[in-house]
Amino acid sequence: MKKRKVLILKIFLTLIFLLAACLAFFYFKDQSFKNLSITEELSSRFKAIDKNAIIQKTDYEMWWNNDEGYSLLASSSESIFIAKDFRGQLSEPETVADGIFKKELDITKTVFASRNFTLNINNSSVDPEDQRFFDYVQAYEKGNYLCTVTVSSEVATYPGSGFGENAKMGYLMYVVCSDKLVLAEAEQLPFLDALGLKNKEQVAQLINFDGDYFHVEIHGRRAGQAAILKKEDGKYRVLLISQEAPRCSLIDKEKIPATVLGSIGGGDCFSDNGAYLQNLAAPFAYSTANIPVSISKEIRPFSFQADQLRLAAEECGIKNDPGYFNKLVSRFLETVMTVYTFKYQGESQDEGLYKITIIPNKAEYTSLDQFKKDFDVCAVGGDAYPKMLNNDWLLFVSSGGGGVDDGSGRPHGGDEIKNIVEPSLKWN
Repeated sequence: MKKRKVLILKIFLTLIFLLAACLAFFYFKDQSFKNLSITEELSSRFKAIDKNAIIQKTDYEMWWNNDEGYSLLASSSESIFIAKDFRGQLSEPETVADGIFKKELDITKTVFASRNFTLNINNSSVDPEDQRFFDYVQAYEKGNYLCTVTVSSEVATYPGSGFGENAKMGYLMYVVCSDKLVLAEAEQLPFLDALGLKNKEQVAQLINFDGDYFHVEIHGRRAGQAAILKKEDGKYRVLLISQEAPRCSLIDKEKIPATVLGSIGGGDCFSDNGAYLQNLAAPFAYSTANIPVSISKEIRPFSFQADQLRLAAEECGIKNDPGYFNKLVSRFLETVMTVYTFKYQGESQDEGLYKITIIPNKAEYTSLDQFKKDFDVCAVGGDAYPKMLNNDWLLFVSSGGGGVDDGSGRPHGGDEIKNIVEPSLKWN
């Protein structure tokens, strides 16, 4: 009987010890999370429940509707995205939140509650079927530190998912936190007021400016358009809201500089009779000699991606620290690329194209070696090889025509242009 009591006591003490050990484990585990940022803790917890999910830091901006009815974009203090591969069956938006990311959403609720954040009703979806924000959004706040958790209603590509036809599609969830709402209000409220966007669920984001002229992008949760404003006597006057190039007469009347037209023509315009007139003025000079060639200009969003640059650098034998190219690309995010396409007008074995691309020198390179270290391409047949730079611009050239000769005796039009234009390139 005595031995039995001793055995029971040992079992009881063992259970007490195991319980204490478990409590201690979870206590110290939770304490270790307290030393992490919000997105670091969430990343760790997300990886524990789904090792196949892709989780990366980002520099996405945070959309926030303030109490006065203005929609603002605040720079992130920390942000991540979570991507899960699309498997061929597109789910309804509410299923993406309720099904694919249900565990992650449950974790975010727990983490924000443990950190004494409260749900901001004004910026949160009522449920996964609520279409007010297009996506499913849950917003949290603690003092001036704000966070949004967004599950995208669309399947899309994501950073690191590949390029072109080989790019992977995925379900996406974002966590973005910011303490910079006050800065966003100071910059964006004057534009929002001038454009009459109070209570319109649209943001107004400054893209660039030249003197008293400002290029502002207006958009809702998805599509948008551009606006040009002029500052006069401390106030902003709206000159243009459009998705296409303006009238030439407006540019002349208001003396709008091409530098602020950016994504809406870059200086191109429509005449009063509707004809589209291209402004081919460029910061570089060149000669086409007597070769038959036409020239066109196109304004595109900055399209270089971090993984693309990293892989190209590795192919050239250049290695950089993890995250290097993410930081590099972030410096160019609000810029555009201007592409000048030279088309050979005579008979040609190939398409007869040669391209020159310029982008602003946001990285502040001072030498061609610095430029090439980040953007060089060692593969043949590309459209953008670093060629020259100055304080304001970076200039890329394409490879021209080339390829196997078909024996027809016709020239390679792209090479004909390259051989004349490229040696003559210089800055204005």
